[in-house]
Amino acid sequence: MEFKGTLVSPAYYQLYLTLSKDEVSELIEDANLRLQTYLIDEKISQINELTKQKDYHFHSFQKIKQLKDELQELSQNQFSEVFMSQLDYLIKEDIENTIDEEIDHRQMIVVGPKQINYLGKIQKDQPLSITCSFCFVSQEYELKYPEMKVAKVPISNEDIQALMDEVLIYKGYCTYQESEAIGQHSDVTVDLLYSDSSKNMYNLVEDVNTLIDDFELNPDLLLGRKIDEKILCMMNHELVQIIVHHILDKIPLDINDSLVEEIHLFGLKTVETLKKKLKQIYSSVINTNLSVVTILKAMTKINDFKIDSYVIHHFKKEMQWEDLNLLEDSLSFSDKNQENIGIQFILSIIFYSYFPEIDAYESQLRDEFEILKIIKAKVFKDLNFEEFMEYRKPFLVLHELFEKKGLL
Repeated sequence: MEFKGTLVSPAYYQLYLTLSKDEVSELIEDANLRLQTYLIDEKISQINELTKQKDYHFHSFQKIKQLKDELQELSQNQFSEVFMSQLDYLIKEDIENTIDEEIDHRQMIVVGPKQINYLGKIQKDQPLSITCSFCFVSQEYELKYPEMKVAKVPISNEDIQALMDEVLIYKGYCTYQESEAIGQHSDVTVDLLYSDSSKNMYNLVEDVNTLIDDFELNPDLLLGRKIDEKILCMMNHELVQIIVHHILDKIPLDINDSLVEEIHLFGLKTVETLKKKLKQIYSSVINTNLSVVTILKAMTKINDFKIDSYVIHHFKKEMQWEDLNLLEDSLSFSDKNQENIGIQFILSIIFYSYFPEIDAYESQLRDEFEILKIIKAKVFKDLNFEEFMEYRKPFLVLHELFEKKGLL
């Protein structure tokens, strides 16, 4: 196994890996053995579980027969397309882990995604060459932190009342009142008239936010519109006319202790404890995000990462940032994109050496998730808690770090 490297620019590197035919064969055999062992153990375990079932029936018998056939194929080295795909993935994972170890050995921190190219097929008794291109910063780089203090955004009683109203409406604790104009919590009856009349939809009754989400409309297009108004808009590249026929506003019930206990949010039983809890969560979400982003942006201005044309091209290609452009061979791109790349460098450096246990935040994150599912229903509709935690935990870790640095 032989590595060679080329420093293309101060922040861009290309690594070349050559594997002999014996090394490739050994990789394939090792991955093959591990995958076969895993699949055999898994299928035997499934057979044992099915056999133990009390309601053992014909479908269980068929499944066991299928699993035994698959076991026989594995033992005879008869591999399916799925197996070969899994094997290819496992081999590439081994190779890329080796590349990561070499990068770490060269005291580099990778920034953003790596671009890995396999120059030829992975097959026994054939040598293999791989190239890996990536943006990087030295492990010895010392981040500069700004001299600043980010103040907390105050959360008003009006903010909390609006949040409580959202909760009550979401949970169905509201009455309906006819209205002349569409509000944020209205149910509307509309006609959707297309150029192709066969697509027309009449007397469609929807929550206004569902209508906006389902048809990807700009909220300003509907909010404030009145009965009998005709609204022209584009839906899926078609001109559509929306006619508003009826509007019902959802009016949240007056909240009291018995209602708080009934909605069963966080197990709370009084209005005051609910207000306090909502304020704590809302303040945490708003201030964590705002303070982290503010500090990261400030850090991009005082750290020099040698962002050149190679770095920009890499991010444009690998992260599909279409608005990163090179004009007339000179570095010309928006301040926002320069910040985005700079932030990628900063995050890579911080998380290379600083990532404390996140378990301590789990209770806080579950509370946040519960509320954000209500006030950001569109974003969180298809998001589970594990995905939310992966997205959110870097903010909490950075907030903790910046607090230790005296920036908050």
